[in-house]
Amino acid sequence: MWLLQVIKHESLSLRQRSSEETYKIIKTEFVNRRHFDSLEELSRQFRDYVHWYNYTRIHGTLDYLSPIEFKLKHLKKIV
Repeated sequence: MWLLQVIKHESLSLRQRSSEETYKIIKTEFVNRRHFDSLEELSRQFRDYVHWYNYTRIHGTLDYLSPIEFKLKHLKKIV
């Protein structure tokens, strides 16, 4: 029983760490030194940022591909 608790804790810890890293990236790249005049402006700019992050921004940890390119590349290997 204790092993399941340890596994559950580690899994939760990894997810939390991933969330914290994502939050740090968003805070550093998107939020810092910006001012939004309205919630609508914030929402629109955040959608644009997420699209850029997933489709354009290259990631060193993903073989210098965007997340979408990386996923498609690895899906082709599976199929």
